[in-house]
Amino acid sequence: MAAGLAKKILGNLGAFESAGISPGDSQANPKAIEVMRGMGIDIGTHCPREVSSMSLSDFDFIIAMDSSVNAELKRLSPGQPYNILAWDIEDPYGREVNDYRRCAEAIKNKLSDLGNLLQENT
Repeated sequence: MAAGLAKKILGNLGAFESAGISPGDSQANPKAIEVMRGMGIDIGTHCPREVSSMSLSDFDFIIAMDSSVNAELKRLSPGQPYNILAWDIEDPYGREVNDYRRCAEAIKNKLSDLGNLLQENT
């Protein structure tokens, strides 16, 4: 959901990728697809990727959705000077569609704040 929202909200302010510590299934969660469709975003073909398969040094910013993800990112790459933004957004996996909506709204709000910050620094 985060990459889809970032592309919509932040547009040309950057390129956006999505990965997880344990991304699970080979496709986006049906509840996430439903919520994003309601926001005008198609993530139906999105395939979650494992963060360990990516070169984190390729990114200007890395967003950790919660403190446990932040800790795992630091464990995977000790001593690396990545710009990690640690957010406090609860993972809705395994919950109801309304939990996915709340998560999407929280991500949207954080991305709007990030967009304002990026625009101030350009």
